[in-house]
Amino acid sequence: MASKKSKKLILLFVFFLGLSVFLSAKSNAYFSDKISSTSSFSAGNWETNPKIVINEIYPNPAAGGLEQIELYNDSDNDIDLTDWTIEDGNYSPRSLTGKIILAKSFLVLTKGSGADFTFGLNNDGDILILKKGIEIIDQVSWGIWVDGNLVDNAVNPAQGKSIGRYPDGLDTNFDLLDFNEMNISLGLINIYP
Repeated sequence: MASKKSKKLILLFVFFLGLSVFLSAKSNAYFSDKISSTSSFSAGNWETNPKIVINEIYPNPAAGGLEQIELYNDSDNDIDLTDWTIEDGNYSPRSLTGKIILAKSFLVLTKGSGADFTFGLNNDGDILILKKGIEIIDQVSWGIWVDGNLVDNAVNPAQGKSIGRYPDGLDTNFDLLDFNEMNISLGLINIYP
């Protein structure tokens, strides 16, 4: 039979184990649309789980405009995007090698020949997937894109409008809550409409 001291130690262990599982769940360590095993090296510091998100999408530009995607680095370190890709629902990955996203900053990607990406963003809905190697770092679905869960897709923006996270970097893993239709603010802080 276990002593009272052993029982107290076991109870204490179970309590802290439960607390750690609870805190992990609250921090989205589980049930996330991001892979948690990524690491990148930047400016002499290891950045574990870099917090880079697809922050704003401009899929249906006004006449003469170009489709654009904004990434946001919410970490305290610059991140080298070597071996990172961005792709749409047609799974046409475009390499981001050679780009660096500064700490607490934005990186705007523009569509065009010789530009950052060449795939087209569907005006009525699509998905964007940001990867490091084969690991999904972030993904966003909007409009009528069938990704297995239409309920959480972000709204489909009107022509000349974008959809963006407010505040910048917000990621609840529920795109409808994270993204709002807004006036374009690519490369700048998103302002709630």
